[in-house]
Amino acid sequence: MKRRIACVLFIFLHLTFYGQHLISNTNSPKRGDLTINTGIGLSTMYYLVYSFGSASGNPVYSTGYSPVYNVICDYNIDGHSNFGIAFAYQKNTDIPVNSDPYVIFYGYTEYITRLNIAIRYYYDFIKNQNLDVYTGLRLGLSHWTDTITPLQNWTGNGPQITKGAERFTSVPYWASGQIFIGIKWFLIKNFGLNAEFGIGTPYFAEGGICFRINTRKRE
Repeated sequence: MKRRIACVLFIFLHLTFYGQHLISNTNSPKRGDLTINTGIGLSTMYYLVYSFGSASGNPVYSTGYSPVYNVICDYNIDGHSNFGIAFAYQKNTDIPVNSDPYVIFYGYTEYITRLNIAIRYYYDFIKNQNLDVYTGLRLGLSHWTDTITPLQNWTGNGPQITKGAERFTSVPYWASGQIFIGIKWFLIKNFGLNAEFGIGTPYFAEGGICFRINTRKRE
């Protein structure tokens, strides 16, 4: 984990101080490009929830977790600077387990979800007709939920939510932040692939497809 963080920071700083020399202006798209990305990613949500739950004495009986589903919309304002809005959603699933007395509630399912809504800014250090390489910052809010189904009013020792999730759902919204680096490779004029790597919420790696819409004429 430390090696991954150090690697991302090194690349981020390298691009910040030296990336300006790498800019390519040949056939470079101008301001007004709207880019929509959709993809899936990986995060540390699973470990945040279940590592804490196990350490708190609430046993863990995880049955699965989803990738991070992402939708991002970015607008290019001057050729290299971009502002956007981003949405991310992830869900973990488990069977409720109580520690005292120890009971596994088969037939019941616990769903732990995180929805992240954020704004972001990034700068293209390499940008031409087919390739964008960029680094930026994302700031937003995360909303956590934890539900157990089927719903039932318990009079005794019913299923309890995982302790690791309880500390997040006790607060309606959590502030989130992320620094990231990314690349967009356009296979044809307005369709391509993208990948991002970052430190923070909601993912540390993400990949998908991107669509570019030209809202202004080329200058």
